[in-house]
Amino acid sequence: VFDFSNVTHDALRVCAFYVKGSYLSFSDFAIVGVQITIATVHTQSECIRVEGSDNTFERLKMHDGMGIGIYIIRHAGGNLVENCDAYNNTGLDGGSIGNIDGFGCHVLAGATGNVFRGCRAWANSDDGVDCINCAEPVLFDHCWSYYNGWQGGDGNGFKIGGWGSTPAASLPAAGLTGRRPAP
Repeated sequence: VFDFSNVTHDALRVCAFYVKGSYLSFSDFAIVGVQITIATVHTQSECIRVEGSDNTFERLKMHDGMGIGIYIIRHAGGNLVENCDAYNNTGLDGGSIGNIDGFGCHVLAGATGNVFRGCRAWANSDDGVDCINCAEPVLFDHCWSYYNGWQGGDGNGFKIGGWGSTPAASLPAAGLTGRRPAP
């Protein structure tokens, strides 16, 4: 168990594990107590931030803190997250409640092949899984999510689509009708 309850910084996010390397494997441990110490709007911390590719994360538990469980971003592709749990992670009142998801994947175009298999997210203050700003497909295989958003976040089980920062007028047509979704 890696306990980050006493790790704080006045001006920076807390990131328990910052994975920039590739072809690494992480398995069978827990991360608890990751703190948010910047009390501003849209702040967050992460248990595991992934910017490397072709890594494996197996049987990890990220819980009872204030950090997103596993957060895959930028050019990170080909990562496998398997049988991992993210639960009881909550934000601070006044800004971060709506940012603390169980799992997140927000990669740029070209970062393909990320897979979440058998993962579970529950009782996080925002979403179970958030991929709203993801430019590439992500595979979710036998994953589940429930009772997220209980503290005031969105509470989506799986927030996906990859169009989160796109203005409504630029969204693709909905279905076969040719109409755009309502903003």
